[in-house]
Amino acid sequence: MRIETWEIMQNADLDEIELQLAFQCAPLITGLKVSNLFQIDSRHYKRLCEILDKSNFSFCGLGGRNGSVSLLIYQKRMAGAVFTARGGADIDASFGL
Repeated sequence: MRIETWEIMQNADLDEIELQLAFQCAPLITGLKVSNLFQIDSRHYKRLCEILDKSNFSFCGLGGRNGSVSLLIYQKRMAGAVFTARGGADIDASFGL
C-alpha cells in the first residue's frame, strides 16, 4: 500500500460504509478477485444492501455476532464461471446461481 493511501485511511471516517466497502473490496471492485469476505457493523447492513442492489455484485450473509455481520460479496457472473469451470454445480446452487 502506498504511503499516501495509508495516510488517507488514517484520517478517514471509517464509519462510512461506502469507504469501508471501497477499502475492503478494492480487488473485487477492480475485477482482480471473484469474491471478498466483508465484515461490518450490523447498523450499516441496510445501507450496504441499498448500495449492492444498485451494483453488479451479489452477497450472501454468513452470520453475525456481537453487533457485526459477515458477508461474502461476489460478482455473480464471474463467480458462476469459476464454479462451473471447477465442476462446482453444488456450489452454484448454494449461491443461487
